[in-house]
Amino acid sequence: MWAKLAGATIAHRCLTETLHTLKAISGRSDASAESLSTLKFANRAKNIRNAARVNEDVDQRTLLRKYERELRRLRAELQQRQRELVDKRHLLEVIASLLMHVPLLAGYTVHSP
Repeated sequence: MWAKLAGATIAHRCLTETLHTLKAISGRSDASAESLSTLKFANRAKNIRNAARVNEDVDQRTLLRKYERELRRLRAELQQRQRELVDKRHLLEVIASLLMHVPLLAGYTVHSP
C-alpha cells in the first residue's frame, strides 16, 4: 500500500516538475495545457496492452463444420424462442376465455368492516 502511495506521489512530482520545466523552456503560458495533454496521451499509450495470436490456417472442411455447428445452434435457439412465444399466446388465449365467462359485477361496492 505504501509503495503505491509513494509511487503515485513520485509520479505526481515528476509530472509537476516536467510541466514546470516545459513551461520555463517554452516561455508560453498556454504551453502547460498542451504539455499536459501530451503527457496524458503518452500515459494512455504506455498502458496499451496487445495480445498477439497466431493466425489459424483453416481449411474449407473445418470452416464448413464450424458454420454448420453455428447454424444448428441458432436453429435450436429459434425453435426454443418460438415454443416460448406459442406458450405465451396459449396462456393469453386461456386467460381471455376465462375472462369471457366471468360475469360483470355491475354496481358492485366494497363494504368496509
